[in-house]
Amino acid sequence: MARVIRDQGAEAFWGEATAVLADFVAAIQAGTRSTWLSEHLSSEYPQDLEDVSVISDLLAGLVGQYATDAYECEACGRILLQRAPDDPSFVTFSPDVGGATHILMGRARQCLGPDVPLEPGVRDTEEGRR
Repeated sequence: MARVIRDQGAEAFWGEATAVLADFVAAIQAGTRSTWLSEHLSSEYPQDLEDVSVISDLLAGLVGQYATDAYECEACGRILLQRAPDDPSFVTFSPDVGGATHILMGRARQCLGPDVPLEPGVRDTEEGRR
């Protein structure tokens, strides 16, 4: 699996990421880290985590808002791209050359034919197939 941030969302993602990280660093420098964590994450967020763990959580949250999942079938090379972060359906694309290109270097998966869903409950749609 790969996580994809589309061009239309990249500028907003990086703007928001740098702003929240700069704000967090400013809170550390001002001695208001605990208050900042309570206001920006939750009052139940662990106060004793190292800063690197907080930064990881902040970035993971933003990636979850902006990124979609992409998979490549390592047998046939089909690419499945999630429509939107909050949409469980995927659009599929086939490579111009036969077979897998391993462009996403994901974990090996079984070949997903056009009528086989990626996972239970996830819709694989006709739109986008070539």
